[in-house]
Amino acid sequence: MKRYSLTFQATGDPGSEADLQTAVEDVLLRLHPRYTYRMGRAYPADPRSTVVEIEFEGRKGILLPYIQRIEGKLPVKLEAVRWGWNPDPSIAPKLPAPPLGAPQDPVETVPPAAGRKIFQTRMRWVALRYLAFAALTLVLVFVTVGRFYYERPLWMDLLRVLLYPIWFFILIGTPIDLRALAKRISCLDDGVEIAYWPGGKTVRLPWKDIDELEYNYRGCTIRGGGASIRLLLAGQSGFPDWKTVLATLAARSSLRYAEGTFFLAVYRRPDLP
Repeated sequence: MKRYSLTFQATGDPGSEADLQTAVEDVLLRLHPRYTYRMGRAYPADPRSTVVEIEFEGRKGILLPYIQRIEGKLPVKLEAVRWGWNPDPSIAPKLPAPPLGAPQDPVETVPPAAGRKIFQTRMRWVALRYLAFAALTLVLVFVTVGRFYYERPLWMDLLRVLLYPIWFFILIGTPIDLRALAKRISCLDDGVEIAYWPGGKTVRLPWKDIDELEYNYRGCTIRGGGASIRLLLAGQSGFPDWKTVLATLAARSSLRYAEGTFFLAVYRRPDLP
């Protein structure tokens, strides 16, 4: 589902915000059930403009022609279709609760860090995970190969059955791409600075240049200024407070939660195409 903010400019007397919201929902009902949707809030942006928030399954190109039909029903003109919803809770009533089981912003209720903040990797836990993975791999290799040289004692089969689920659980959470393993994430006044473990590489990107932030519940990709920066951001990769890191990166870059699935969250600048 993708989050949009529809800004309408009044050309006459369109009525209340609720009337405009109802007109938007009437249009979306014509696209249902081919495209699912969810209504957000409606609030005045200024004395002549009203913003209606929606969640819609389709792309902007599919939504735009249908929304423009409202201009023939009410004295309004569609001014802009922006990404995300306004995070300010004071502009309108509380955000409506999403349907049970629906994807949502993982850091919607997490406050960002204030001021200059440095998030340090807890490398001890990462190192212990690698050591446990290596040790269990050696034990499983010994147990598996030993079956061909011994009389398959019961304890060996029981050990293999017991250790394999533990080994697999550690495997799926162990960072494989060490090039994206960050040592330190510094949220400074003017930008973010990421120091990596391999080779001591350091990357810096101003907040104003960041256009998009993509998080897939293990790694994070920052795009902007012609660059694409990837880093591992999860508890398994040494960041137990990854939600605060993600919320801080999005807030400092003025990004909004734009779309997501159960395993993906994308934040974009509102005016991004």
